[in-house]
Amino acid sequence: MDPQVKDKKTAIVDAALMLFTERGFHGTSTAQISKEAGVATGTLFNYFPTKEYLINSLYFEVKGELSRCMGKGIKAESTFQDKLRKLWSNLINWG
Repeated sequence: MDPQVKDKKTAIVDAALMLFTERGFHGTSTAQISKEAGVATGTLFNYFPTKEYLINSLYFEVKGELSRCMGKGIKAESTFQDKLRKLWSNLINWG
């Protein structure tokens, strides 16, 4: 992926996450997201055809990050209890 495209898409996702956290899904417009991201509203819709698509993409990105973070170092633990403790620790640290 072109670095400039990745930067714009990342800026949109980061802005959406911040605004959704502050104002909620219904309290955040795509115009606010594009303004915060520093891109034109048309650019936002170039990457995310609808606001719902953006929300779903963001959801899967955050859940993927959570999954990757929770699994770090689990294989190195020897007992089930240690694995569970590591999983819990990773979850707390991610939060």
